[in-house]
Amino acid sequence: MNKIKTIATSVALSFSLIGVASAATWTFGDDAELFQDTVGFEGTFDQVYGLVPGAPVSPLSGQNIQDGITLTASAYNPDTTATVTTFMDAESGGKIAGLGVCSTGFDPSVQSVWSGESQCSTQYKTDGGSLPSNTGDDNLVSPEVLVLNFSEVVSITDLVVRDANHNLVNGSLFISTDATFNDPGDIFSFTSGEVQGLTGLFASNVFYFTSDGTSSGQEIYLETLTATSREPGPNPVPLPAAAWLFGSALIGAGIVGRRKKKAA
Repeated sequence: MNKIKTIATSVALSFSLIGVASAATWTFGDDAELFQDTVGFEGTFDQVYGLVPGAPVSPLSGQNIQDGITLTASAYNPDTTATVTTFMDAESGGKIAGLGVCSTGFDPSVQSVWSGESQCSTQYKTDGGSLPSNTGDDNLVSPEVLVLNFSEVVSITDLVVRDANHNLVNGSLFISTDATFNDPGDIFSFTSGEVQGLTGLFASNVFYFTSDGTSSGQEIYLETLTATSREPGPNPVPLPAAAWLFGSALIGAGIVGRRKKKAA
């Protein structure tokens, strides 16, 4: 019994030294749909995740934090002074969408309790009119840039992208860890909406998304993604080392057992 306890203690000590990386998943498409169904219009990233001061409590308040990793999002257009905002496009024609960019404005006079409404929202109406008048451009087209900022260094995996018709993208997109987009290696291809070649490539806390220049006019939405922490905790032990510790624990336990037998 003492030998078993020794082994168990040694094994527990060995594996307590192994850092476990966090993996957080955001389902922007589903979240956009839930927000619209609950509130009645399509919101920005901050509205959907309850980050607007003074606004009503969002049904998804706090959900920008997953598995201890906090995500914030913003958008900009370096070539214009026009208001550019994030935009969470909900389901259309039975097809899901997700997180994108609205490049043509944000109206603070509409949905004022929420601090305004994106002009890209399907429900957007001007002057209290009875008919939708959303003329907003929600195309993620160069140089419009969607920025994802994580609270720690992560790698992005399992990224799924939708197009203007909410179909899975077959094409390419710039994804960079800086805002220059000068590196040809920043262009990634998509097949059936899933990014190819990105897994494990980047380690950053900020990611920039924009068109590669060949898909002008194409709306692009991030439907879902997973961010895996690259900072697994204090003093993580690599798995080979952990395996060595585990083996050492077993050997040590065996030696202790033999010594006790001799003493007896």
